[in-house]
Amino acid sequence: MVKFKLKMNRFGQLYMPVELRKELGMKLEAIANVRAVLIFPKGLKASDVLKSVKVIVADLKHRAQLEESHEETCKNGKN
Repeated sequence: MVKFKLKMNRFGQLYMPVELRKELGMKLEAIANVRAVLIFPKGLKASDVLKSVKVIVADLKHRAQLEESHEETCKNGKN
């Protein structure tokens, strides 16, 4: 799974890397809360979005575990 860094210009326009545009297409929908945004192709079934979200959540949990492990290692002076 790839983590993308996105940039927004002063007009609030977000640049989407080519890789994302190829995968998602040009017509998108988004669901947001105060901390995150979920972007998916327009018209994609909710069940398919949920399947993808489950994969992303699993990846985020793994990243969080790695971060905690790294922090613990640094805390114990084993950098």
